[in-house]
Amino acid sequence: MKIKRVIYTSSLAAFVDDEGIEEILNQARHNNKVAGITGILILGEDQLIQCLEGLAPSIDVLIDKISADPRHLAMKVVFEEDNVDRLFGEWSMGCVPVSDAEMAERLGEAGVLNAKDVSRKLATDSSLAMTFISGFVDVLSGSEVSIPQYLGHRQEPVNKVFHY
Repeated sequence: MKIKRVIYTSSLAAFVDDEGIEEILNQARHNNKVAGITGILILGEDQLIQCLEGLAPSIDVLIDKISADPRHLAMKVVFEEDNVDRLFGEWSMGCVPVSDAEMAERLGEAGVLNAKDVSRKLATDSSLAMTFISGFVDVLSGSEVSIPQYLGHRQEPVNKVFHY
């Protein structure tokens, strides 16, 4: 079955701590399973990049909910396509925490990008947005597991990949 894919970026509101991130993931896991939505959340130190896949009406409703959610700031859809096959069919919501430095490296940039830079870069090059997201398929499938990563606003490195 062909579906719709949307990639968006947003910044986390200052009040969202690690527990808030876990709440977002738990809500997504439950709600996405019910709605037939799959995807991945790339969790930067202060930014999110998320790919959602599912039937167009379900995706459109979810995007509207996310854009109205006060936990997400400056939410911007940077990529949309219809009639595609799922990339993340096994995950109601996979989550990969990455440092801002790793995010910059995966986007082909030297140094560290802030949330506005990431959003602007992905918005101006939609093929880069899809390439960036596709690069995490291997992370979720377990073939790339020991990347130093950061979870939420923590400063200590962790090695976690969440499969939902």
